[in-house]
Amino acid sequence: MTFAELRRTHAAVLIAVGAKRPRGLGLPGESGPGVNGGVDLLRAVALGERFALGHRVVVIGGGNVAYDVARTVVRQIAYDTARTAARLPGQRTIRLVSLETLEEMPADTIEIVEGDEEGIERLGGFGRSRSGATRAAA
Repeated sequence: MTFAELRRTHAAVLIAVGAKRPRGLGLPGESGPGVNGGVDLLRAVALGERFALGHRVVVIGGGNVAYDVARTVVRQIAYDTARTAARLPGQRTIRLVSLETLEEMPADTIEIVEGDEEGIERLGGFGRSRSGATRAAA
């Protein structure tokens, strides 16, 4: 079937290209216990499966999938009160660590803003230097 045929026979055509499995970083321990791929976590949550999470969660990445993962973790804490749950004493700490600075992040602005509102701690700029970390405004 050609793309032209799809367009002719359907009112709308959506082509969604994405990773079906997580991509490793080549870091020591990345396949160890408590280390999970973001795509695996999103799939498990979408299917209603239980997914073990610690109290300190680090999400590596600066794109929309990384924000989807971080925000999904927040929502696993308390589904109806996601925007305040991460700030309650004794709850999880969710950190999003990226190579890019805030200005360079490929994530949509709305993902970044809403991630900040939901209490995700953003540490960016690790591609430049270890001292280049920034923290999102709480």
